[in-house]
Order: sequence, then structure tokens, then C-alpha cells
Amino acid sequence: MRLTATNMGLPVSPLLKPEDLVQAMHMRTVSDGSGPSYPPEFGFSPLDGASLQAVRARGAVWIPPGGAQSLDAPLAHLAVGLQQSTQSIDNTSLQGGEADREPELEMTSPPPGAYEFFSAPFGTCANVLIAIDASKGAVFAWLPASRIWQPLAGEDALLSECNLAHRVWRAELMVQFNSCLFLPTENGLALLQPDFASLKYRVAYIGEGAAQAAPVAFEKRVWAPVADRNGKIKIVNVDTDGVAGPPLLLDGIHDIGEVSRPVAYGRIAVWPCKKGQVCLQTGADGTVTASFIPWQQDITPYFEFGTPYLSRAGVLWQLCFSTTEDTYVYVRLGTSRWERVAALTPRLCSGTVNYRFSTMYPGVDPWLEPEHGDDGAANAVVFPLLELNGSGVLALKMPSTSSLTALLNSHEKMRSELIFEDRSSEFVIQTIALQQPWDMRLFFYQDSLWAYHPSMQRIIGWNVAA
Repeated sequence: MRLTATNMGLPVSPLLKPEDLVQAMHMRTVSDGSGPSYPPEFGFSPLDGASLQAVRARGAVWIPPGGAQSLDAPLAHLAVGLQQSTQSIDNTSLQGGEADREPELEMTSPPPGAYEFFSAPFGTCANVLIAIDASKGAVFAWLPASRIWQPLAGEDALLSECNLAHRVWRAELMVQFNSCLFLPTENGLALLQPDFASLKYRVAYIGEGAAQAAPVAFEKRVWAPVADRNGKIKIVNVDTDGVAGPPLLLDGIHDIGEVSRPVAYGRIAVWPCKKGQVCLQTGADGTVTASFIPWQQDITPYFEFGTPYLSRAGVLWQLCFSTTEDTYVYVRLGTSRWERVAALTPRLCSGTVNYRFSTMYPGVDPWLEPEHGDDGAANAVVFPLLELNGSGVLALKMPSTSSLTALLNSHEKMRSELIFEDRSSEFVIQTIALQQPWDMRLFFYQDSLWAYHPSMQRIIGWNVAA
């Protein structure tokens, strides 16, 4: 018995080995794996009555770049758009051994490009791994038994390219049997459904022009600013079933400048940009309205130092520079009632954790200076990549005696340490020499942590089952 067609009605690709389908579809075999495979509903072999066992793939869903939740997830108290994941790990599994040792796991990289990785059901019972090069509109699937990447072809239309840089790009996902990705493209907000077994995908678009920024989940819908045919910017939106709602128009706004990743918390969603803030706000009657709030005249935002900061009071703050005060300031997002706090130095931030050079300050406002000592002469900088669910931070530690701005503009190859750090400990997972190491993408797949960088010839990984 073999699978011949997918749930989307497409023929199964002959490029998949039977073992690839057994894992992806939770198909059942006898305990030693011999003999035919059967659908997951079968408990016993129809040939001899032998008990059947499922080959179950492990691991949680992963949505890049920071491990966002599915659109229907009940965790409404979490902020959206920060580098925060609900993923937990057993950090003891990462300790031990030399930092220069060979990593435990590896897989080949997809063809040359710059990829983002998704782990979810894509016409499968198990989570499978999909890689997307947004700049090329290229989609690949990892075949776990064959251990190769195979391209997915568009069934009715092709995935449009996206010109957003990695540091401002993000995506949303609705997890279901045929999970749907929501991606920014030059053709609007794309709704992409990869179909693993057929090695094809279907795509539809919301909006008439290019997405000006990445999408964000807010009020159980996905929102993205898109330029219309006349150059006006509209906030298009779509629900979890893929049904578009009426777009919200930003009156008189044609150019918002460079845009950072959006963030949402509570009743506001914000796209910080060079010229101001594109905001969504939920009113008392549940209606969502859109507005554009220009920065004050002396304010210039800085996006290269990471995400906005989420304070313990539930307020989002953007790092900026004030020419009037001649200092860095943190400006409150999502309100026209301006509130700013001066800061001596910029901090590298992932959400609720910030680093002053190489010192971690979890839950401490980034404008507060250390009460004891001064690490201004530190010879290292730590760039936080991902906050884990109550279990620390994954970050890159780099030697540097220059300013943060000079470091982040450097194209020199530098020796970096991928580290784990929490309130009580710090250890090195792996030492890697790369140009612009902060372009590293971390993702989780099959109970393992993986690290990818566009300049690396392979993807490396470690077992981290929680």
C-alpha cells in the first residue's frame, strides 16, 4: 500500500523515497521496519495481523526568525515580533567538550542563497523542514531519509521575490495539516502552502503592489503595509482562513523610509521606520485603526542594534538618537504622547534581554547604567540571537574593542562564539569564524538546535531535547 496523491490532490513526487514518506506521514510498519508501510490509522497488518508501530518524528513548530507562534495559538499575552521563543531546551546537553570540536549534527545547505527555515506540517502528519530564499522566491524541502534538499515547484503561480533585508524580514504561519505561510513579497502579502509529498506549492496574494515591510499577527489576523498602484500605502489584512478584510489606508503617506521588523503587544502593533511609526490600535469597540506617527524633529531611530525593548510594565521602546540632547534615547512606541529616556550607550537587544557590551541585563531597562563597575573597556561584544522560554539566551560573542556601530559595519572575518547564557552561567557551544556572524539563523527541528549562515557550507546542529 502506497500514497499516490496528497491532501491537496497533487500526485506524490517520485523523487521522495518511501522512507521519507514513512517519517512525514507517521506511517506504520512492523517493529523491525520490514515489510510494507500502512496509513497511520492502521493498528495491525492486514496481511498477518502483526502489530504496527508508527515512526514518529519529533520536535516543535518553528517559524523564523524568532520562533513565533501559530496564528491560532492561545498565548495572547506574548509579544509578537521580538526574538523570543517558547522553545525550551535542556542546556546541559550543550555543555561539555571543546568549543572547536565538530558539532554533533550536520545537514547539507540548500543551493547558494540566504534562507529562512520553517518546521511545521506541510501536507504531513509530522513537522517537516522547508527552506525559503525570500530574495529569489525559491522554496526547498529537506528529505530526511534521502538527506537532500529538493526544490518545490509552483502549481498555479510562482512565489514572488522579496527585497527586504534579513534583519527586517519575518513571517507568520497558520499551523494545520496544510500549514499556510504569510510572507512579504514584491507582489504583496503572499499566502504560501507548501505540499511536501508532491514537492509543489500553491500561492495567492493580498494587495496590488510590493509589501513595504514584514507581516505581523495582531487580533487573530495577519497585517502588512503594501503599496497600491498609485503608490499609496495600505495595511492589508487576512484572517486565519485566508480571507482578506478591507484594507486600512494611511492617508497621504507614500514613503515611510527604511522599515524595521514589526512588533505587537496588547492592543497595539507598530512598524518602526525611519520617518516615523506605522501603528495599528484596537479601540474599546474592538475596531482596529491605522495611523502614521512621525518622529519628533530631532529623533533618528537605530534599528541595527536589535529589536525594540519590552519593559516589565509592558511598554515597547525603540532605540533612537536625539540631536537636541546629543545622546541616545529610548522612545516609547505606539503613542503620539511622546515619552523618551536618555541613555549613555546603545544596547544590543532581543526583547526583554539587553547586553551592554558583553554583560547581560535580563529584564533591566537598557537606559539604566550599572550600579557597580563599568564594562565600557570590555574587549568583547555579545549579540543576542534568541531568548528561550525561561531558560536563557542563545547569543554570539565576538572580540571587539571598537564601537558597536563600527563592529556591525565591519565585513572582516571574525572568530565568534555561539554561547548559551542565563542568570547564573555562560558556556560556549561552538566557535565559528564568519563575516558578519550576526546574520546567523538559528532554528529548531526534530528536537535539535541548528545554526545556518549564508556563508557556511553546511548547517550544524546539537541535540537539545527538553
